[in-house]
Amino acid sequence: VFKVVLEQFKKSILALEMFEDTCYCYIASDMNKQAEELADKCIARDDFDDLRKANFWCIKGDIHNSVEFYETAWELSNKRHARSMRSLGALFVHLKRYDEAASALRNALDLNHLQPGTWFAHGCASLVCGDYKGSAKSFRRCVTLGIRLV
Repeated sequence: VFKVVLEQFKKSILALEMFEDTCYCYIASDMNKQAEELADKCIARDDFDDLRKANFWCIKGDIHNSVEFYETAWELSNKRHARSMRSLGALFVHLKRYDEAASALRNALDLNHLQPGTWFAHGCASLVCGDYKGSAKSFRRCVTLGIRLV
């Protein structure tokens, strides 16, 4: 479905400079090579600020499940890009590196505390690490924000 839509609206999407959305469509269509090529072109653009370029480093991180790409996005943004830390935290959870996951997720929450899913992931990582106080705080925040997990 994404491939058909992408082909039909490719010129319009690119004319509107919806490059991130185009990359996500490519990824959803198993067209990772095209997504990475577009991300690389956007990273090389002089008219994009570092915060926007960080989005494309995260897209590359999504494609390759790469810690390095998320860390590059974080550093490029002067530690202002919450998405890079959310994605890095999720990758660390997947890799069972829970201490690092809790730290990355905490960085993301320091920038954007209205992310119930991130509070939940932080709570889980903290629980596994034995940080019961931090875990309880994170799960309370989930309840406060009204997260629906089921």
